[in-house]
Parts: sequence; structure tokens; C-alpha cells
Amino acid sequence: MKELLEEAVLAGIGVLLVFLAVFSKVPLTNIAALGIGVFLFYIAFESYRSKYGDPKRSTDDDGEVGIEEGEEYFERENETLAETEHNEIRKPDSELFQFKRTEFVPQQQKPQQARAEFSAADFFEDNQRISMSQAEPQSEFNNLLLKVLAIIKEVCFAHSVVFFWVKSETRQLIVEGKISDSDSFIQERKIPIGLDVVSRIAVNGQPQLVNSILPETERDILCYYKNLQDVKSLIGVPIFYAGDNSAQSPIAVLAVDSKAEDAYGDETFEVLSHTAKLISSLLISSTEKYDLVADVKLVEADTQLK
Repeated sequence: MKELLEEAVLAGIGVLLVFLAVFSKVPLTNIAALGIGVFLFYIAFESYRSKYGDPKRSTDDDGEVGIEEGEEYFERENETLAETEHNEIRKPDSELFQFKRTEFVPQQQKPQQARAEFSAADFFEDNQRISMSQAEPQSEFNNLLLKVLAIIKEVCFAHSVVFFWVKSETRQLIVEGKISDSDSFIQERKIPIGLDVVSRIAVNGQPQLVNSILPETERDILCYYKNLQDVKSLIGVPIFYAGDNSAQSPIAVLAVDSKAEDAYGDETFEVLSHTAKLISSLLISSTEKYDLVADVKLVEADTQLK
């Protein structure tokens, strides 16, 4: 009995694995368990045959009959296992594909629900607003400027986007437009030119980038907040008047800040470079329109006097 213990243990483990393969619903588990179970059966069979299957060791006909019956039993068992493996591998296919179909059907409907949140009204201006042709040039420029600043804020994931005029004669920065999430923006429009980053851009005409602003240096770098904002990154570019190719000093500064550290880089400089050119073109167009409107008003005044 003790001599058969090793073969019995292997055969028992093989039986457990076969039952696991039969009752498991996972195809991969079916295949693995069935394969290992058959392999253990084969090892037990070979071990048993090597010990008791040699005819020279048999002493009587009963022993030979027992060995032959054992061999027939294992052959029938192997055939049964092979048929079970074939059936169990093919059986889960329909269940697997059915599970995939029920899983992906609701996911295909989600984008349609998201598109329904938008309408055509989100893509054009309110008809009640004053037409640009009826507005004064200054109001027209300010309206377009705020739209540009709003776009920059979304593209750059900014905390604030600010446009400053540069008054070199009085050494002042004048806040002309801003889009900000802060409730601590300064109330004054006129800011003296100092040693902050925006002032350096206004004086030198060179873009600036700071990507690691410390809390103790925030007030020295930013000049347009009353309180600390935990701003970590700042980028600023100068804006020149497009109609004056000989201009060396900027007429304005565009500043963008973020609460994320290392938020801006070369790609941001490129975006703001195109934005600066756009604002410069809007400015020269607004100036020409202002001159034209002034001439028309002068002609109308002369006509009324006559």
C-alpha cells in the first residue's frame, strides 16, 4: 500500500485539476487545469507501469491480468480526458463572445449623449450685442482683445492672462484687459514700472519665462496681485506696433501665469508669439479705423457749419 502512495497522490491531484477544469467558467483556467491534470495522470501511470508493468516480474496469471486491466483503465481514462478537454475548450467560446457584446454596447452610446450637450448657439455671438461696425474703435479693440485673452487662458491652462500698455514717458504699466480666476487682482489700472518680470519685459523688450516661483519671491516677480496666489509659473512677451518697423521699445506686454510648476516652455513662446502678432495687427487696424472715423466726423462738422 505504501508503495502506491506516490502514484495515488499524483492521480488524486490530477483528478482535482480535472474537476477544476470541468467546473471553471474561465477558458484559460479550463485549458491549464486540464493540461496539468492529464500530465499528472501520465506521470502516475508511467511510474506505476515502471514498477509493476514488466511481465518478467509477474509471478502468476492474476498479476498479469491485473496489470492489463490497469493499462486498459488508464487508456480509457486518457481517452475520456481527451474528449473532456476538447468539449470544455470549445464550450466557453459562445459565452466569451456573448460577454464581450454586452460589455461594449453601452460604451458605444456614451459619445452620443456627450454631443447632445452642445448646440449651435455656443458658436456665434449674441445678436443683442452691438455690431462692430457701430462701435467705437477703442471699444471694438477691447472687445476683440478680451476674446483673445480668453482663448489664451484656455490654451495655456492659465490662472491669469493680462494685457498691459507700456507708457514709457510716465514709466507706467496700464492694465487694459485681463481674464483671471483670482479675486485678489489689484484695483488700480496704473502700475509703476519696477523690478518685476513684467516691468523688465516693458523696458528690455525681451520675453521672459519663470517656471519655479517660490512663495517668498512671488511679490517681487508679479506686480498685479494684492495677496499671494501660489503662482508657480509666469511667461510674458512684448508686443510691438506692426506699422512701425523701426520701433525698438514695446507698446504693450502680454503676461500669462499658472499655479502649476514648470507649466510653460518653448511651445508656449510660439503660441504667444503668434498672439502678439495678432494683437499688433488688431491694433493697427483699430488705429486706422479711428483715424478714418475722426476724418468723417471732421467733414460732417465742416458741412454743418456751411
